[in-house]
This record gives sequence, structure tokens and C-alpha cells, in this order.
Amino acid sequence: MPILTRRLALIAALTLPLAAWAQAPGWIGLETDVAVSGSFFNARVQTITVKGSKPGSPAERAGLKPGERLLQVQQVVVAGAEPDAVRAALKLQVGQTLALRVRAVDGQERTLSLVAEAKP
Repeated sequence: MPILTRRLALIAALTLPLAAWAQAPGWIGLETDVAVSGSFFNARVQTITVKGSKPGSPAERAGLKPGERLLQVQQVVVAGAEPDAVRAALKLQVGQTLALRVRAVDGQERTLSLVAEAKP
């Protein structure tokens, strides 16, 4: 096998797994309860309430607690949003950052940043 062909094969062997990893679906380990209003064809999200987070997950490390409400997911304001818009905002790849605006049970608001990981 010529040297150039071997080098190209080596580069491909090293690059392809990285490309596949970069496209892996991201996971943040957040469990939520979603309240929706409207009709089947015109549904709107009312609230997204945190039910819990998986141990060791990005959500747990960020300090998300049961009862807290998500106010904003990325650039999508939750109240009144189309469910597909929220779903799209939550669809992450491994290594991507998720920005959340959260209201705690005591009413205080904070902004969080979580990095999606591969699902264990």
C-alpha cells in the first residue's frame, strides 16, 4: 500500500469516530412535567416543572430541584410556546450547552448553563 494511501486511511480511521461522537445525542438527565393548553392542532406549553434529575447528571450538578419551573429554554420562552419549539430547543448533541432560565420554589430566578453528555 503506498504511503499516501496509508496516511489517508489512518486519518479517516482517526477522524470518523470523532465525527460520530460529535453527532451523538446529548443527555442532561432532567425529568419534567409539562402542562399544555389548547387544542391538539394549536397546543401551547403553559409550564415545565422539574420532577427530578438523574444522579450524576448535568441537571443534578447544575442544582435543578423538584418543583422548580423552567421559564426559558435556550431562546424559547416556555409560557405560550409551541411544544415543538421547546422540544427542538432541548434537542442537543454531546458537548452542546443548554441555557435555562429557572424559577425556584421560593420565587427566585436564576440562569443555568448545562453541557450535554452521552447518556450513560
